[in-house]
Amino acid sequence: MDRRNFMTSGLAIAAVGGLSRTARAESETDCPYYELIIYEGQIGEPFNRLDSWVKETLVPAVAKAGAKAVGCFSLALGVETPQLLIVLEHASVEELQARWKRVRELPEWRDGLKKLEAGQVPPYDRIEKRLLRATSYAPPLSQAVGQSKVPRIFEFRTYHSPTFRQLRALHERFSGPEIQIFHRSGIHPILYADTVFGPKAPCLTYMMPFDGLAARETAWNKFRADPEWIKVRADSIARAGNIVTHTDRFIYKATPYSPIL
Repeated sequence: MDRRNFMTSGLAIAAVGGLSRTARAESETDCPYYELIIYEGQIGEPFNRLDSWVKETLVPAVAKAGAKAVGCFSLALGVETPQLLIVLEHASVEELQARWKRVRELPEWRDGLKKLEAGQVPPYDRIEKRLLRATSYAPPLSQAVGQSKVPRIFEFRTYHSPTFRQLRALHERFSGPEIQIFHRSGIHPILYADTVFGPKAPCLTYMMPFDGLAARETAWNKFRADPEWIKVRADSIARAGNIVTHTDRFIYKATPYSPIL
């Protein structure tokens, strides 16, 4: 087996089912994959060069290669700044590979990379990639394209569960009453996903837009005070224990050129 086939098979095995009954159940649906690319660097010209390259080269190139849902976000609140997050949706692992092959063959991609790497100081210090798969209850990410005409803030949350049994319980809570409580509280996530490859698995990641920090605070206060939520949370803990042991929270702002604003 050559390296490409080995990598494809490995992704497929992890995505389809060896990990949990949740993953196996979702493999029977047409749940897309999310590719997360995270750039970290230093404030100044090199990272500004990266930002320009994403705007002028990456976004047009992946769109030309068929990407329908692309989000570009800069870290607004967090310790790892500056940071640029790119979110790409793919129908399958095979589509992910084929799309990047088409991108790499574009003359404008090769020319853009030359400009990006032309300076003596590298444009970023670190790049991280993660592969997630949408949950069965996630809305199509493409619905978020065109929702807003101005950049919004986006809260990016990852809930870490100690075991896959407790991750299943977390999914059951989300797909049951929790999302309805979210919506009436003013919280409307555009992405829910399991980690296929990435740190601290098993975990559930979701991302939600707000008009600003004040709107975010109002919505979360309303959610936490909701009587049904208080009961639902207590019931889930009684059945499955502490199903979330750690939460990562980051606040991003959509870049002006992001298709998802």
